[in-house]
Amino acid sequence: MKRDVTPLILAISLACLCLAFTLPAQTTIWEEDFETEGDGIRYSASNLFYGGGNDYFGRVYGPTHEYTAAGSGNPIFLTGTGDPSNQNGLYLNYSGDYFLAGEDLDDNSGDQLDTKSITFDAIDISAFTNLTFAGLFGACNENPCGSNQYDDNDYIRVFYNIDGQGEVQALCFSADIECNGPGDVTNEPLHRDPNCDGDGGEGELITCTMQEFSFSVPNGSSIVFRVEVHANGSHEEIALDRFRLLGEELGGDCTDPVVNTISTSGSGCPGETVMLTVDGLLNDASDWHWYELGCGDTPVGVGVNVWVSP
Repeated sequence: MKRDVTPLILAISLACLCLAFTLPAQTTIWEEDFETEGDGIRYSASNLFYGGGNDYFGRVYGPTHEYTAAGSGNPIFLTGTGDPSNQNGLYLNYSGDYFLAGEDLDDNSGDQLDTKSITFDAIDISAFTNLTFAGLFGACNENPCGSNQYDDNDYIRVFYNIDGQGEVQALCFSADIECNGPGDVTNEPLHRDPNCDGDGGEGELITCTMQEFSFSVPNGSSIVFRVEVHANGSHEEIALDRFRLLGEELGGDCTDPVVNTISTSGSGCPGETVMLTVDGLLNDASDWHWYELGCGDTPVGVGVNVWVSP
C-alpha cells in the first residue's frame, strides 16, 4: 500500500532583512561624544563659559579635568565626598578624552541664567525603526541627604522633537526631595527621575562615575534632541557624554523563492525510505527548510534533498 508523501511541506527561511523573518541588529545612527568643539557646527549651546573651577559650562578634558583643553590652565574642581572644600571628586567612565560639564550656571562670568541648554542638529531617521537614545550622565557631588547641594529646582532633562510636532520630555534627573526629612527640599543627592515629576527619590543615584541611561523613540522622518540643565550653585556639578541614537535599518524588498518541482526517488510505499528533492530558485532566501506539516512543525531537514520514511 502506498502512502502519500505530500504532507511534507517545504518552508523557506528568508535571509534578507525582512522584519517578519529576521531581526537586524541595532546600528548607530548618530553620536555626539564632545571630542571636538561642536557649538555652531553639530549643536547649539545657549552659553558656554568659564568663570573658575566651580563656575563653568562646556567641554572638559577628562585626563586633567581642565576646561576646553589640556594645558588651558582652567581646571574644574569637583566635590566628591566629604567637606566641599576638599574638592576630591573626579569624573569616571566618560567616553574618549572629553565630556561636557557644568556647575553654578548663573555665575556672572556667563549670561547669569541658571538654565543652560544644548540643541543638537536634526537627524534623519526615515530609514530606521526601533529607535533608542542612550547617553552618559554624571553628578560629582556624592554627599548624602542633607549634606549634598542639589535642590528641588535643579535638574537635567532630555527632550526630543520628531518632525516638528513639539518637544517630548523623555529622560529626567532630579534631586531626591525630602530624603533628609519631610519638607526638606534642598541639599539632596541627584537621582534619575523615572516619571519626571521633579522628585528623583525613586530612581538610581547619579555619581561621579557616569552611567548610561536610555529611552525608546518613535519612528519619523527627522528628530532633534535637546538637553536642558538647571544648577545655580557651587557644588551642583553635572556631566554629560556620548549621546547616541541607535536603530534598526528598515528592510528592503525581498524576492520570494520559487519552487518549480518536488520529486521523489521512489514509490513511497510503507517502510521504504525515499528522497525528496526540490528544484527551484532561492533568490533572497538562505536555504530550503523541510517540516512535517508546515513551517514551525517538526523539522525534517535542510537543503535541496531530504530523506523520509512514509
